[in-house]
Amino acid sequence: MTKQTTPFDEAVSVVSGLSPLDKARLMERLASMLENDLSVAAGESLEPREETPPRPLTFQELVAWLDTNPPEEPWGDLRDDEDAADYVHRMRRQSTVWLDEPGARE
Repeated sequence: MTKQTTPFDEAVSVVSGLSPLDKARLMERLASMLENDLSVAAGESLEPREETPPRPLTFQELVAWLDTNPPEEPWGDLRDDEDAADYVHRMRRQSTVWLDEPGARE
């Protein structure tokens, strides 16, 4: 009893002799072909759809969104009663490295 070879078996036989780089190229090509076949079967267009960009939020909408979606954790050690600009200035003063003036050593 002889086993009949299928086209799939023949393809596997051919692929097994390819280099790893050629196998990777073949996989990319097959994936692309499969994506094309599936999208055509589903009736989807292969051309990307042009979507309209989202409308920018107005200032009031942004503030309302921020009020309904507050940050989950505090920003640094900013206190609730502290102005953000004051906080930034305080952090800058803490991280500033002051160098001695040249020749000012005793």
